[in-house]
Amino acid sequence: MSLYRSGRDRKPRADIPTGYWLGRRADDLYVKVWEEFMRATKLLVVTAAALLMVSCGPALTLSPLFEDSELILDPALLGSWGDGQTSMMFERGEGKTYKLTYRDGTKVSVLVAKLGRLDGQMFLDIYPVDNEGDQSEKEAYAPRIPMHTVLRVEVDDDQLVLDSLDEDWVQKQADEGGIELDAEHVLKAGDDLFITLSTAKLQDFVRNHAYDDEAFPPSDPLPRLGGIS
Repeated sequence: MSLYRSGRDRKPRADIPTGYWLGRRADDLYVKVWEEFMRATKLLVVTAAALLMVSCGPALTLSPLFEDSELILDPALLGSWGDGQTSMMFERGEGKTYKLTYRDGTKVSVLVAKLGRLDGQMFLDIYPVDNEGDQSEKEAYAPRIPMHTVLRVEVDDDQLVLDSLDEDWVQKQADEGGIELDAEHVLKAGDDLFITLSTAKLQDFVRNHAYDDEAFPPSDPLPRLGGIS
């Protein structure tokens, strides 16, 4: 039995209850949203590893690490860092934020970076700038939904070290069901992982592991390429 009227008129048949169509449309919408979410998160995780130039996959967060009132600025972060082919340039952004320009060959992406301290240790929270239209082929880092990447920061005049929160370590904490992070606060989408803690709870979690090199595996230093004139 067809659910539609015959011919070119594809309106739903009048004898099918309205509730059925609402449910079907809701199911279709859910499938479309989930497919877009899966596609976007896969792109985000793959490009995040390249962006941060670290060997371990970064765990991403749904909430920002800092409130705007907690942000700080450090002039030492300003300038370009990297290996020439792949680089990051930090400039002053709006308010207490940085404009982060990431270059990979001929591709360029712009992100927002927010700096703060937890118990004396500096951390960066980076996330993509909203772009109009599909720019993924033109940009080096172009996720479709805003996710946050948490980075432990060490910076001096000559080098920058950015250590990302390791997703394998986060998964282990969730599997063990600790008080700080249980399975209810970790979202798995395929092979990808997202922390769903609120900003306050996320700060507590990061603060407790700020100096844990298993949580934040040390990465190779990025040499300075140039300053901001």
